[in-house]
Amino acid sequence: SVKDKLKQAARSTGQSLPSADTIFYKVPFEQVPDLVASRRVFILKGYAYVAMNQVVSLLVTQYRSNLSKALVLTNRKWTSMIREQEKDRLTPIIEALSTSYLGPDYSQPRECAEISLKDIDQVAKSSFPLCMRHLFEKLREDHHLKHGGRMQLGLFLKGVGLKLDDALAFWKAEFSRKVGAEKFDKEYAYSIRHNYGKEGKDGLHTLFMSKDNIFDTRCRRSSWVSLSSFQNYKYLSESRNRSE
Repeated sequence: SVKDKLKQAARSTGQSLPSADTIFYKVPFEQVPDLVASRRVFILKGYAYVAMNQVVSLLVTQYRSNLSKALVLTNRKWTSMIREQEKDRLTPIIEALSTSYLGPDYSQPRECAEISLKDIDQVAKSSFPLCMRHLFEKLREDHHLKHGGRMQLGLFLKGVGLKLDDALAFWKAEFSRKVGAEKFDKEYAYSIRHNYGKEGKDGLHTLFMSKDNIFDTRCRRSSWVSLSSFQNYKYLSESRNRSE
């Protein structure tokens, strides 16, 4: 019987055996693709028998389907009627959504705890966002970054509390291993002091927000954003493995 097969399926997948009061929903198997893919549901003649404790998967599929249909209808109405009617009010807002940044605004200076050179490696590993951690690790590995990468990482380190003297010592220790201390003092130290407002008229820069890192062409040429999709995936996978 179907009940016996449900018990057999539950036993084979390591799930608790259904009792006489257990409720199952008989639905087309394509409505619960995640359960089918993970072999957590019994299928018979094209129908999946979904237990009550698995019903969330069914609801999620229905919700996604309804949402997708509603978005298609909304887009049709938008392009045929609403866009022109709301060109002075809603249209600019809606069409800017794809490039809008809705996260916290880090462009304004804020009081924050200082970060010291002796703690910077540990803090980078545990607390830096992925893009900044990658730049930091590339700097440690290659002892050099291109201008866009130096700007991003340098302003980020400033933003999280690295003082000017420590920043100069940090960058000099890395770059000197590749270009020498004298060349660093002549060609690179000025830009670091400039970021902190100690050189030039337009100094005291604030760190890039995430949307700047994504959309600014200068940033896209940096070490992080110029990686291929495969390299990005590989780095994310390695990072995830290191954190587990």
